[in-house]
Amino acid sequence: MQTIKTELSINGRSVVIGHQFLEEIVGDIPDVKESQEVFSVLAQSDNPYAREILSRDVDNLNKDTIHLLLNDENQVYDDLGKRGMYSENT
Repeated sequence: MQTIKTELSINGRSVVIGHQFLEEIVGDIPDVKESQEVFSVLAQSDNPYAREILSRDVDNLNKDTIHLLLNDENQVYDDLGKRGMYSENT
């Protein structure tokens, strides 16, 4: 995992947000195909709870993101498997 700098930009002003703020908003990102790139970046975050939210609650993950989460040290595999997002062919 890597440390990612998360910023919120409003009217051209950027503010760095911390882990707690990130955890609060990850679940509110629309679970649509257009959000897959955002989910992919968040899946690389050093924030384990953000990754857990992705693995537990998000359906629109691309294959690369699913593979990344399958190798997560926090056993995300269990969440993806329970939701039917993982198979031997994934």
